[in-house]
This record gives sequence, structure tokens and C-alpha cells, in this order.
Amino acid sequence: MGSVLIYLGFYIVLFREGLSPYIFISGLLMVFLFLIALLFNNLYISLILTGLSLLLSWFATRKWKLCLTGLIIFLTITTLLYLSDHYFLKRIGNEMIIMLSLIISGVVFAWYIYRQKAFAVLVIYLFLLGSIIYINTVDYTFNNILKPHQKERISILLGLRSDPYVLDIM
Repeated sequence: MGSVLIYLGFYIVLFREGLSPYIFISGLLMVFLFLIALLFNNLYISLILTGLSLLLSWFATRKWKLCLTGLIIFLTITTLLYLSDHYFLKRIGNEMIIMLSLIISGVVFAWYIYRQKAFAVLVIYLFLLGSIIYINTVDYTFNNILKPHQKERISILLGLRSDPYVLDIM
């Protein structure tokens, strides 16, 4: 926890001295997504992030046609992947279906974004894709990379465990 406070102090000083707000907000979002991914199912987080990115795209461009086109492409590819997984493959899983459909629909939708000159939507898409890849790697990182005492501290912070060293006075 001491290292976190020191790095946070450096982070705030760098932000004050000219660090891009995008990097500052991205760092805070990474910490938030890490904690949320430990608490909730990745499928629900992915769906919520996709919906939020769609709303954010509409706020950034104010073009309903652009957002609906992206949504239709995403839903079509998601439906095709889900049906092929359900009837033929039976190996992918729902989180991977969403991630694969985001990648494929992003590639298909990229030329349309370029033609409409909506580069803000491209940035939102890249943040969405990075966030979904990130939340799908949190479980592996938590279980295989962190040391046991680090896992215990995070579990106590999130309320998943109680601290064995705290005396229960009541």
C-alpha cells in the first residue's frame, strides 16, 4: 500500500506538470476495471462497457446513423458467432464471442468510420477493445502472477475475506 501511495503521488505531480489527461484517466480506469473484474462476471462487464461505448460514441459524434450501423454490424457478427458456437463448435464461450465479434466488427466498421471522418469513434472503439482484453486477463494475473500475500490484501480490500489480524471487539 505504501508503494501505491508513492506512485499515486508521482502520478498526480506528473499530471500537474503536463501529463496528458487521457493517460491520467486511463490509469485510473485500469485500476477501477481491475477491481470491478475481480468482483463481477466478465460477460456482464463486457456488455456494460459495450453499451457505454455506444452511448459515448453517440455523444461524441451526434450521428445516429453511425452508431446504429456499428450496433447492427456488432449484433450481426455476435449472432453469427454465437450460433456457430452453439451448433457447431461448442468451445468458444460467451466472453470470447463478444471479444471476437468486437474485433471483427471493428475491422469491418473501420472503413465506414474512416469515410465518415469520425475518428473519436475509433478512439472509443480502441479503448473498448483494450478494456475488454484487459478485464479478461485480470483473473489470470490475480491467480498466477500475484503472490499469496498480495492476493490476500486485495481480497481483504474488496471485502471478499475478513482480516484475520483484526480483533472482533463486538
